[in-house]
Amino acid sequence: MTLLVSDLYYPGWKVKVNGRDERVIKVFGLLKGVTVEKGRSKVLFSSCPLSFNTGTVISAITFIGWAALLVISKRRKRATHDRTCRLSEAIKEDRKGCHDSRV
Repeated sequence: MTLLVSDLYYPGWKVKVNGRDERVIKVFGLLKGVTVEKGRSKVLFSSCPLSFNTGTVISAITFIGWAALLVISKRRKRATHDRTCRLSEAIKEDRKGCHDSRV
């Protein structure tokens, strides 16, 4: 006997019938279903599509990449600022020894 669920079939669905893995079947080319024995059965559908897992991995890699770029950018900005301050102090020291000889 086939149990028909009025929900669209999409790859990635899994089903357990009475605790055993069963195969999700496409019914009428559009809906999902599963073969069950006569009588009472506990049917549990779960979805884990490949597109969801792929999207999760891509999002995680993107987040890590942006975080790394942010850290690198902050470090470069700090290093540039430190070099600019040292250069500015060196210029000030050089000017202390100079006197304006305009008459």
